[in-house]
Order: sequence, then C-alpha cells, then structure tokens
Amino acid sequence: MDIEDISKGRIPWNKEGFQVVNKELARLLNTPKDDWDLHEQTISLKDWDHEAIEFKPNPFQPMGQISHFMKALYPDKKEFLAHFFRYNNMIRFLKEHEEALIKEGLIKRGEKFHMIKDELLESLCLLPFTVLRETYGEFEDYYYDYSQVVDKSWEFIRKNKGQ
Repeated sequence: MDIEDISKGRIPWNKEGFQVVNKELARLLNTPKDDWDLHEQTISLKDWDHEAIEFKPNPFQPMGQISHFMKALYPDKKEFLAHFFRYNNMIRFLKEHEEALIKEGLIKRGEKFHMIKDELLESLCLLPFTVLRETYGEFEDYYYDYSQVVDKSWEFIRKNKGQ
C-alpha cells in the first residue's frame, strides 16, 4: 500500500467502519467543544518518490476530531490514511450529490436525518476514486465517478433482491 493506492481509493473499507465513524461524528456535533481533544496533530503523506506532504486538521472542526478518532481506531498509519481519505470523500460525495441521489432513490430524505441505502454505502466503501479532482504539487487528489457509484449501487440492490 502506497500513497497512490490511498489517493486513488484502492484500499477498500466497509460500511460498518463508516457507520462507527459517522456515529462518532454525530456524538461530536452534540458535544461542547470544551470536551473535544484540541491538541494539534500533523498528518504526513510520504511516498518513496515524492517529498512529504503534511497537513494539520483543525482541531476546532469536526473533521479534525474525526482524524483523532480514526487514528486511534486504525493505529496502522497507512490504514488510517486510506480510511480517513475515503471517509472524507464519502462525506463530500454524499453532500455534493445529495439531491441527485435522492432522485435516484438511493437516499431517502428524513426530517432530521437522511436514510442512505446500504448498497450506496457499500459502493462508496469499495469503489476506487477514478476522477482527478485537484493536484497539490506532486499529490493528485482523486474522487468518485458519479455514474460508477450509482451503477454499482443498483447492481448491489439487484443482487440483494435476488438472494
């Protein structure tokens, strides 16, 4: 596993891991910031052929707190980075495509929370990132292909109905 595997989403995750992290995010959002772990941390990405890329999650932001939580949940640095990047891409994808995914029938709008089909979560946990989103020096930031996610989700739905 190297930085390219992480940035291209080649390391799969599982929906249970996503749900554990999302439950922690919900807890954080209902917890006063006085109770948060506010020490700064540096996350560095280093590949054999590239300089290290470092970033410092803002400890006053929920994703900064999630990075602390996930670092404890996944002590292996590469596993942590793979799942942390995937979690961020999953959240970003769900937010950016919320209305389209509702129209597709993969998300059901709720009064307080939306219901996300398990098959959509499975797709997001397994599919690689194939769309180049941005480049930061030598680091390329990849993202999900919307059509691929929708197609894979419906493939899982059809498969599950056949069982």
